[in-house]
Amino acid sequence: MSSASLLPIYFENAAGRILENAAGRYLYLKWSANERDTATFRALLNHVARALVRHKWSKVLAIQQVMQPLNEEELNWMLQEWLPHAMHEAGYRHGAIVLPQQAAARLTTSQLTNKAQQQAMNYQTFEEETAAAAWLMHQPD
Repeated sequence: MSSASLLPIYFENAAGRILENAAGRYLYLKWSANERDTATFRALLNHVARALVRHKWSKVLAIQQVMQPLNEEELNWMLQEWLPHAMHEAGYRHGAIVLPQQAAARLTTSQLTNKAQQQAMNYQTFEEETAAAAWLMHQPD
């Protein structure tokens, strides 16, 4: 059982769940395996940005193991709209990603992280949640 099951839920919809890890000063974003629509996808990520502002945190642990691949519209929106806003307005700086199991989802995650790092975003990818959380805890607030 993941330690995330003990964390308070900040927001949840069909795309995933956002939990608050006050001890680690980061958000825990667990993507679901569900198919998602644009509104649900954007709502989840917009709540991530709101929670970062609310807590004055800069870190997110994203569990993408069962996530469906990002489509082109989602990828473009994240890179062109959401990520710049999350970085500049919400203070998002460090993202630890536990990689998806599906090859197609891994590919879109790789595209996202490569392009995001060009915008000075600090993303690291991991196979295991424990390693991702440990790395994130060592990043500055």
